Amino acid sequence: MTAAIIREGEEGTLPTEIQEVIWDNAIVFEKKFQSWWYLVNFTYDPTESKATAFVLTIRNASVYTIYPITALGLNHNGMVFYPIEHRVWAKKDGDKWQTVDVYASIT
Repeated sequence: MTAAIIREGEEGTLPTEIQEVIWDNAIVFEKKFQSWWYLVNFTYDPTESKATAFVLTIRNASVYTIYPITALGLNHNGMVFYPIEHRVWAKKDGDKWQTVDVYASIT
């Protein structure tokens, strides 16, 4: 079992056993966004039989519901022209709609 943990970690996969240790110490928000956990570095020292894993989790963030903007376009001589706009998402803040630039969120 230990060999499997070391093999997964060295391949860049977060071993299940390490996920369980993090899960037991995680807050509700971290558990909700477990799919965002990322193994940054994994090392194994055979002389001390010690594995070290650095895992990046999300502990504090803002979550907003955003909606796609449907471009109605402009009808001219039987052709529909759509606006060239990079802001194709919007969120509702109170009674006001605001566009959202999601390019910073793209991996």
